[in-house]
Amino acid sequence: MSNRSTVPSALVKYGTVFMQTTAQVIKCPPWLSLNNPNSDCTPLECSNIFPSERFSPRHPYDGKLYPSISTLLGCTDEMEKLFRWQYGIVAGITHTGFIRMMKERMNSGKAFHKTIENLLKELKENGQIGQTDSQILDEKDVKKYKIQPYIECLLPFLRTLKSEDIICLEEKTLHHQLCYNGRYDAILRIDGIPTLVDWKTINALSDKSMKGTIMRPGDLYNNPVQIAAYVAAVNSNSDGEFVKTCGDELIKQGAVILAFETGQEYQMAQLDADELTKHFDEFKKRVNQFYWKLKNHKPDRRTGIISFVYNPNLNNLVSEQDQPTIP
Repeated sequence: MSNRSTVPSALVKYGTVFMQTTAQVIKCPPWLSLNNPNSDCTPLECSNIFPSERFSPRHPYDGKLYPSISTLLGCTDEMEKLFRWQYGIVAGITHTGFIRMMKERMNSGKAFHKTIENLLKELKENGQIGQTDSQILDEKDVKKYKIQPYIECLLPFLRTLKSEDIICLEEKTLHHQLCYNGRYDAILRIDGIPTLVDWKTINALSDKSMKGTIMRPGDLYNNPVQIAAYVAAVNSNSDGEFVKTCGDELIKQGAVILAFETGQEYQMAQLDADELTKHFDEFKKRVNQFYWKLKNHKPDRRTGIISFVYNPNLNNLVSEQDQPTIP
């Protein structure tokens, strides 16, 4: 019998009434000491983002049903701002149009990340990016998914890197103590320091695209929390490419690198060790909140699902003149 079948699991659904995601995840592992999220207690103090030892899976918890970082954040986010933005879009283009738009966004995001990954793989293997900027921007998927402005924005940064700066690309990692997983974009040496990097696109309609605005970690919604969660997982995991390459070295720097649709220069918002620690403390609260609900709430009798979906009373919405900000 496989490990997957011996681990207690649950079905969760999260998102908003306009768009939901369902995931199968493990129930609360027995070694996690949880606190009521409404209490003043500090949750999961046992876990450190810069641990003195790395962790292996505890049988039968082998990582296959760990919730992803995206699932944990999606289940524990304050959804009102996102809901209001979605409500405004649906009111303008219908729910069908909204779903189509989100699928297009998702496909564009995948194409963007894949293009960056391929360029960095080429750099790592061959010592250079052989194509000219024009050749890269003329590639089929770059044109098909209309990601030319974002790629063009990032190319100057990518061309500053050397092959030895590329440590890991698009790798899945697991945190066996807090039981979550995630797939980070890259670990690069930036100024000689191993840095976990998250690529982020900023479209022309976003308030973050205002020229002259310097982005700091606090301006970037969940990205710093997400990076801290990735860093903690890589630092705690006894397996993975980073350990094989760098041994006992720990990651103590993160960066969100922003690619703009408007043609302005890329920006890099860096997180030092203190900022990573602060944002990991926030993430631990989310882990505690998530597993607390799994442990203390019964699933729906009809569907068997534990719901985290945000579905407010539509009558309480503000008027349509109160336009939401695009995230």
